[in-house]
Amino acid sequence: MVEPQFYQLNSRMIPLRDILPGAANLYQRCLLLVLWPLWKFFRVNTPITTEAINAPELGPFRVPASDFAPARQEGLAELDEAARRLGYEPVAWYQAHDRQTATEFYVVLYRSADARAIALAKQRVWKYIHPPRVDTELALVSRDPSGGLVRSGTTGPDLSRVLGVTTHVMRGATFEDLDTAHRSKASATGYDRLDHDDRALELHEALHAMDRDANLAQGIYTEPDPGLVIVEDLSAASYTTGGAYGTVALPAAFEASDNAPILRALVHLEQKKWSLSSLLILLAVSVGLFVAGGWAVWDLSLVLMLVGILFVHELGHLLAMKLFGYQNVKMFFIPLMGAAVSGRAVDVAGWRKLVVYLAGPLPGIALGLAALAGAVLNEQDWLYQIALLTIVLNALNLLPILPLDGGRVIDTTLTSRHPMADLIFRVLTVFVLLVLFLILQDKILLFLGIFMAIGIAPSYKIAKVAIGLRQGPRLPDPEADQCVPLAAADLIATRVKEVLPKSLSAKAAAQYVQMIYERVMSKPPGLLATTLALLVQFGAFFGSVAGIILILAVGPYGYWGQDYIEEPLAHAYDPQDRGDWPADTAAVHRDSLITLVVACADADQSERIAGRLAQQAAGEAGLLRLGPVLLIDLDGASPLRASWIDQLESEAEMVLVQTSDVTVRFNVSAVAGDEPQAEALAQSFSTLLPLGQNHTMVPPWHPDPSRFEPFEDARRTYALVAGFTLDDPVYDEERAEREQRLSAKHQAAIKRGDPELIRSTEEDLNQYRAERYGDEIDLAAAQFGDSLDPAVVQALRDRPQYVWNEQATDANYEAFGKQLDQWHIGLGRLLGASSVDDPYRGASLLGGYFYSGGEQVWMRDLVLDHPTLGLPMMLDWLIKQGYGEVRFEPIDPLQGTDFLGE
Repeated sequence: MVEPQFYQLNSRMIPLRDILPGAANLYQRCLLLVLWPLWKFFRVNTPITTEAINAPELGPFRVPASDFAPARQEGLAELDEAARRLGYEPVAWYQAHDRQTATEFYVVLYRSADARAIALAKQRVWKYIHPPRVDTELALVSRDPSGGLVRSGTTGPDLSRVLGVTTHVMRGATFEDLDTAHRSKASATGYDRLDHDDRALELHEALHAMDRDANLAQGIYTEPDPGLVIVEDLSAASYTTGGAYGTVALPAAFEASDNAPILRALVHLEQKKWSLSSLLILLAVSVGLFVAGGWAVWDLSLVLMLVGILFVHELGHLLAMKLFGYQNVKMFFIPLMGAAVSGRAVDVAGWRKLVVYLAGPLPGIALGLAALAGAVLNEQDWLYQIALLTIVLNALNLLPILPLDGGRVIDTTLTSRHPMADLIFRVLTVFVLLVLFLILQDKILLFLGIFMAIGIAPSYKIAKVAIGLRQGPRLPDPEADQCVPLAAADLIATRVKEVLPKSLSAKAAAQYVQMIYERVMSKPPGLLATTLALLVQFGAFFGSVAGIILILAVGPYGYWGQDYIEEPLAHAYDPQDRGDWPADTAAVHRDSLITLVVACADADQSERIAGRLAQQAAGEAGLLRLGPVLLIDLDGASPLRASWIDQLESEAEMVLVQTSDVTVRFNVSAVAGDEPQAEALAQSFSTLLPLGQNHTMVPPWHPDPSRFEPFEDARRTYALVAGFTLDDPVYDEERAEREQRLSAKHQAAIKRGDPELIRSTEEDLNQYRAERYGDEIDLAAAQFGDSLDPAVVQALRDRPQYVWNEQATDANYEAFGKQLDQWHIGLGRLLGASSVDDPYRGASLLGGYFYSGGEQVWMRDLVLDHPTLGLPMMLDWLIKQGYGEVRFEPIDPLQGTDFLGE
């Protein structure tokens, strides 16, 4: 096979309109649309292949028919048969191997019997991907009298605009259909006759020349260097534009080596440099993409904190690499995943590699601890956030899992000493990543696990080669700029070809050569360095865990296990900063009552607005000011409603309206004297929610203690028994298996259509469910003993159970609903339900949920029947009970939708 010089290819100069048609599917087209601007911006010359042989002339690639590759003859056999059937006779055969694009070209030139056209049957084999991609193409070409060419093909040309060539594309057409269509197109313009084979060869060269000149004009082809570069000293080697290793000639001793293509690729990789401006652009653009991607998923403030934390972490790696002579060091961010620093050094002592790996997380942890100290001294919540995030991220990075820094420390100190240890470590890493994915459902963990799993086999083979070479004679030391000596590279390349796939590209093989040489030359650290590194790694990790626990203990709320990042509620409650402008009782308690909830910028503004509205109301509205929040009771039919809403919306921060159809929710938080008090309050609140429609409980802040205190034991019993769960896996498993068996029998009876069997299995299943409910109550009663109110326990045992069967009707369900309502009413009497004649019934809760953590109590999404009445009563009661830091805020129930109309 003839291998003259080829043009160098500059993929950056190919217009997107020309590369898109080459995409195999919609996914590849979308990927190109995203990546192409980045390749252009960073001036990345990506591996591509061209439709035609990218050389000045085709003549050097002509071969006798007997030398044409047998596999390609077989691949083109169908086209050859069709050509001969239509009167086309073969004229010439071409084949070429372009090393820089890893592409093989095979072309058969035909001339039609009527001398109207030439046919080009081509196969192109691109070996950059595995398995190699094989494209079969057919083109018919004629020349018109003016010298222009008419081309018809089953695929489009590389360039959409080639002067002098009129192109027609019929994708997937047969030879017969393409020939018919081409004759029609060529006849429209006339054609030059191809009287003999030389004219056919001239036409083929003319087509190639037009394509070649168009590529040269656009800068896609670059003229080859007049002379090859002889690489005697890698540190002094120079390269042609683009650094294409296809034009690099090696010293004679290595030019004749079977590994010459790999050595050329290695020289190209090692001499590729990034300028400072390119490095800065890479960093800036990757940070921008990271922020944009993160902002779409997380809060912007969190994304910016992540950028700062990751930058400090990676800066530690970068400075350590620079200190120890790493080459081509660059930092970049990976959207939604993190950041990284890469560099090349093939002869770095093992202890220095450990310093590089630890130089990222250790300064990060130190920074997090400094932020924690600052947060404690200055009581700044945002410093707690930075401290926790910094320590957590850097501590996770110390976990002994690849590709984290902690995993690299383990690999350098321990597993790099034996290939089987390396294999076991990587398998365990994949297992841990997949288990974490199943627990956390984080797809990034799944992708990392799959990526690591794919690399297990080649990593094991590389480890075997590296450790085998390390045990033999010492390899030559690296050249200048940490380049691999050609003698060592030739030896390693031979071993790589023995253990890795034969289809491996020269570039991929060269990368493996670099990796193996680095492992051979960078021997594992000694016993002292290994021991110190592991002590530092695990000491820093457990120290970080202690720091995290400390943050959770002394954070803004100071409670174990709670989310310290949770923002405090908007308004601190102060009974002294309160004002009342009462209205006539008749006006406040009418059925058409609405409540306006107005959140002002501050207490002064709410006081000014309240004073003005009180003068306008003339007793028709009741106003209550709680700091910066104003609660207004107003007749919904009053003409003041629309005008007041308009006024308030123009000057207040938020205006909400509670009516019988729309409720306004509130959040309330407080700090108890101790944890038991907080837990008791949360438990007590669980009985305050409605037990049925229009059925509310008297709250503990009711001004008449006689309406609440007699029912405290009953409510405690209800909270304990109704919320009881048995922590007994054996019991739960037996219960689940029994219900599953009964359900299976019932389903089988339905399939058989046996009425008697259906009835009996229904009874068994319903009886079991009733027994299960009774068992749970009996177990709760047995656990809590005599402290329970027996009347409430019995009421819970008597709760109606809906018995479903095949004969159930709507009437059955309606009857059950009435029975359940009556049961709710009876239970309500036992628990102290609000009565219709209670003037403070509006202080009850209609909804919400409660939880505690440490001494902190949160009451979320509270809905009060009458906020103006119930909210201040609740807040005052909390203060009387000894709770501190009482805070509250109103919440828009419709999340910003417009509900303030008439």
